[in-house]
Amino acid sequence: HNETELLGKYTKEKDYKKIYEITSYNSRHLYETTILNIASLMYDCNEIFLTNFLDWRGRIYTSNCTLNFQGGEIARGLIQFKNGEILNENGVYSLKIYLANAFGLDKKSKSYRVKWVDDHLDEILNTPDNNIWLLAEEPIVFLACCLELKGYYNNPEKFISRLPILIDATCNGIQHLSAMANDTQLAKKVNIGISSNDDDPMDIYSELIPFICEKVNSLADKEKIYANLKKLNITRKLIKRGIMTITYGVTRRGIMDQLLSDHFYKYALIKNKFIYKTRDESFQDPDAGFTYK
Repeated sequence: HNETELLGKYTKEKDYKKIYEITSYNSRHLYETTILNIASLMYDCNEIFLTNFLDWRGRIYTSNCTLNFQGGEIARGLIQFKNGEILNENGVYSLKIYLANAFGLDKKSKSYRVKWVDDHLDEILNTPDNNIWLLAEEPIVFLACCLELKGYYNNPEKFISRLPILIDATCNGIQHLSAMANDTQLAKKVNIGISSNDDDPMDIYSELIPFICEKVNSLADKEKIYANLKKLNITRKLIKRGIMTITYGVTRRGIMDQLLSDHFYKYALIKNKFIYKTRDESFQDPDAGFTYK
């Protein structure tokens, strides 16, 4: 950050907004340059190995190295498997779904996503000679998918695809609970009910927003100390992690810590209490600040 040298000055002045701006920028810069540096060092290697482990839920995680198939967008856009596959019809279909997801269409039906790719195929196959990839939510992953699809269409019979294609679940903990409880209504809301490729995926996080807003507004009306909460714009992004981790045993304090870590920063210190503001200004009235007990 171009004001990094002024960090000491802002710390003395307790300018928490500037401190957050500089440190968060530098943190992301360090993370992304680390990935690029590792990729540059490994570029001529025939193969690299990543250590993985399974946690108590049976999920697989890479245990070291920022350059991995579960890393940030740049990492996922750079890494490839050594051993690939010649794409069959299902493989091409999955690649198109992943490409559309990277563009930001993951809440649309599979049929819509594949049709969108087919409708924009000329632009996709001419990437990066045009700017369609810069319009994507995850431009680096989108670009990697475009290059992979271009390779396939150049030689459908012999092209070997090595790009990892990730498939995400919908609130996986609730998926398991709905299956264990045989709760068909809940199962449908987390996309393990009967559906077709023409159906838009259900989104339980968005469905819960009105209920959470009602509870927050009711609390703010009853106790004026919480009045500022009515100025908080409760979005899917704000509530997702808390809902997702309830099934993993997160506590109320844990959810609060998540919210502070993910979405808020210390704005000021008044009467020995920190005032917090949201990192994303779309979450709140710009004049609103929050404290907690």
